[in-house]
Amino acid sequence: MEHMKVLSRELIEFATPKSVREVLQAKGDKISMKEVAEIVKFAQSGDYRLEVNHPSNLHLSGALKMALDAVLYFKARTWLLMRFSDPVLITSDEPVALVGRNPHAPGDAPGLMRAAQIVFPMDPRHALIMLRPDIAELESRVQGGPDQARIINSHVAFSAHRFLVRLPGTNPLDGMTFPKKAPSVFTEGDLVGLQFNASEKRRAETVEKVRRGKRASTRRRRQ
Repeated sequence: MEHMKVLSRELIEFATPKSVREVLQAKGDKISMKEVAEIVKFAQSGDYRLEVNHPSNLHLSGALKMALDAVLYFKARTWLLMRFSDPVLITSDEPVALVGRNPHAPGDAPGLMRAAQIVFPMDPRHALIMLRPDIAELESRVQGGPDQARIINSHVAFSAHRFLVRLPGTNPLDGMTFPKKAPSVFTEGDLVGLQFNASEKRRAETVEKVRRGKRASTRRRRQ
């Protein structure tokens, strides 16, 4: 929803009276250029709030497009079942978390395709770990230790949206600190980007990469 709202605002900023009139006329609305100019002036002022009438439909339309593609990425990975002797794992409303090159840095994963691990705690003692095939080839059941539990818990906690769940009487996150999470939506020039569960450090790296790409594109056009 936030991506749609930001994208809509960015598109409105580029709107001209002529383009707005063409859109309205295509919908069957008859409007004068004076009225269109007033609409554009108000829209570009930014003094308004965008609302989504059917948020569930918006979520589903995005999820359904991605679901089948995502299945291929999960299927290609090596699956490990990790068991812990004690109930040391948490879960959340976003229990599937991506782990990057540095497993001790939540929010650093480069996305579903290139993440080193995908972790999913199934209960306080068991977790599913999905590794890139270049990291591990054989599927197995393994015994987890304190370091593995800390990695899983820190990434699941960082990725949570609304709440965390732990077994009563346990405190798996005791003593942990987490980097600040960047907003899911960001803008860089005329680009509206969407990047989930990124730390502010990772976001800064992404923005800098976008800027380098734009500078390289500009140089090529000049040449």
